[in-house]
Amino acid sequence: MRSRMTVFLDHVRHDAAFREKMNERISIVMDLIREGRDRTSIGRILKIPQGDLEIIFEIAKARIKVSHKFSLYEKVWLDQYLSSFSTPEVVCNYRAGRISGMKLMDIGSGSGIQTAIMSRSNLSTVGIESDADRYMMSLLNGDVYSGRNLRFIHGDGIRALEAGKITDDTVVFSDPARPSGASERRLGDLTPPPDAVISAVRGRTANLIFDLPPQMKWNNITIPGEKEYISVEGSLNRLTLYTGEISNSQVSAVVLPRGIRISGTPEDNPPVSGSCEDDYLYSFDPAVIRAKLVRKVIAETGISPVASDKRRYLACASRIIDRFPGEIYEVLFTSSSQDIGSDLRAADAGRVFLRYGVQDGSYYEARDSLSAGLSGGRDIYLFRIGEKTVGTVKIPV
Repeated sequence: MRSRMTVFLDHVRHDAAFREKMNERISIVMDLIREGRDRTSIGRILKIPQGDLEIIFEIAKARIKVSHKFSLYEKVWLDQYLSSFSTPEVVCNYRAGRISGMKLMDIGSGSGIQTAIMSRSNLSTVGIESDADRYMMSLLNGDVYSGRNLRFIHGDGIRALEAGKITDDTVVFSDPARPSGASERRLGDLTPPPDAVISAVRGRTANLIFDLPPQMKWNNITIPGEKEYISVEGSLNRLTLYTGEISNSQVSAVVLPRGIRISGTPEDNPPVSGSCEDDYLYSFDPAVIRAKLVRKVIAETGISPVASDKRRYLACASRIIDRFPGEIYEVLFTSSSQDIGSDLRAADAGRVFLRYGVQDGSYYEARDSLSAGLSGGRDIYLFRIGEKTVGTVKIPV
C-alpha cells in the first residue's frame, strides 16, 4: 500500500498546476515557520487538512534545513532525514567534475539530487532507491536539477547490480546508510555493506565509489583504494573511497568551495617547535589533516610547524602563501597570561574567539571572561603556542 507521501508526490509529479500550487504553499509555510509558528497554528491559518499539513510541513522544514546546501532549495523535494544527510551541492559539483564521461550507477540514491548533478557530466546515469517516498522525490529532483541521460529505478540496489548491464567502464557509486549511535564505524555495519556491492559486480567492473563516515578509522577501511577527504567551509564533510581505474593516489584532500585539491602518500605530521616568531599563522584544513598530507604541504611551502592539538595543526611563515589549504591569520601580539587583557585592548579587540581547547570544556565562559569590557572593532582569534597566547586577525582567502 502506497504511503500518503508517495501519493502526494506522485500527484505533484504528474500535475504541473498542482506542483506550482504546492510550491507556493510550501513557501508560505516556510515563512511562517521562520516566524516561529508551529504546525498546528499554520494549519489553522492556512486551513490545510491535517493529512496534507503533515506532508507540507515536513517538506517545508526540510527545505529550510538545506537552504545553505542547495541553490534550488525552494524547489527540491526532501524529507527531514534526507535534509540532514544529503550531500551539499558544492560537493556534488566537485564529484561530477571528477567522475565524467562514464556510465554511472548510484545505489541508494536517496533524494536523487547528487545523482542528477552527476548525470550532467556522464554518458548515462541510473539511480536505484528502495524507499518508495524517496524514489518519488528522486524523480522530481531529477527534473529540478536538469538531469541528462538519467533514469531512476525503484528497487533493491544489490539486486539491480546483479541483474544490470555492467561493463568495465561502469562506475558504481554507493552512499550506504549508517547505524545511529555506533561508537566506532565499520564497513560491515553499513547498509548495503561495501563487500556486498563488490561481490555483486565482481568480474565486470572494479570502478567503485563509496561514501564513508568521515571519522572512520583507517584500520577499519579494509578495501584498497584512494581515500579522499572533503571539507566544506572549513568543516570536514565527506570521506570518499575510490577503487579501480578511478583511484588516482593513496590519499587526497579537497578544500571546498575554494577548489583546492592535494594528493599523495600519507605521512605522520612533523614535530612542532612550540614558538612562532613570524608575521603569519597558518591553520591547516581538517581534510588535509585527516588525509595525513600536512608534511607534503609543509615541504612544498617551507612554512614552519609550531603547534598541534586534537583538532588543529599550526605553522608560521613570514609571508602569505598563495592557495594555502586552510585559514591564514596575521599575528598581532604574543602574550603571557597576565598581559592578555591589555594586549587585547591595545589590539582594538571587540570580540574574541578561542582557537584552542579549554581544559574543563567551558569554552564560552573562558571566551566571555576574555571579552569582558572590550569595546573595539576587531575580531581577535587567540591560539596557544607553547606557553604563550598568540593574538591574530583572520585574513580572507
